[in-house]
Amino acid sequence: MPSFRIYTIGYGGRTIDEIVSQLNEKGVHFVIDVRSFPSSRYHPDFSRVPLSISLRDAGIGYGFMGKELGGRPDDDSCYDNNHVNYMKVRAKPFFQEGIARLHTACERGYIVCLMCAEAKPEQCHRSGMIGEALAEEGIEVEHLLNDGRSMSQEKVMNIRTGGQEELFDDVPWRKDLSI
Repeated sequence: MPSFRIYTIGYGGRTIDEIVSQLNEKGVHFVIDVRSFPSSRYHPDFSRVPLSISLRDAGIGYGFMGKELGGRPDDDSCYDNNHVNYMKVRAKPFFQEGIARLHTACERGYIVCLMCAEAKPEQCHRSGMIGEALAEEGIEVEHLLNDGRSMSQEKVMNIRTGGQEELFDDVPWRKDLSI
């Protein structure tokens, strides 16, 4: 089976030029916007239309998949006590279709980067929801950080869970937890 990789990036605290530079360093072909609401009052350069134009001008494609992979789905059954339950979202056909589309992009040789607002991947659904699903599909996830470094999905999840995740790997009820 071929080895696939998907990048993620958060624009918080950065300029569009900084983002584009880091994307170009990785040879990214497409940015997939995974925000549920692709606009920013505080950073208008990252609203859907200006962002897509800036990326196009840099030779990078833009796609919106917030309906499929966003962290705040429209489906009320994805919430427990007003909090998104990632496992419930991941079980939904719309989410699974989004993951399948990303897998297809990898199979076609595209270098893809998922983008959201949150700068720290351990605090974003890019790692806890999407990254975990991609990792289970055998797709390597590399999170691009504000300082130019990157971090693996495994390392991000270790930070996210305080290193406790491995304690629950073989426990059947772990699949019901919202991380």
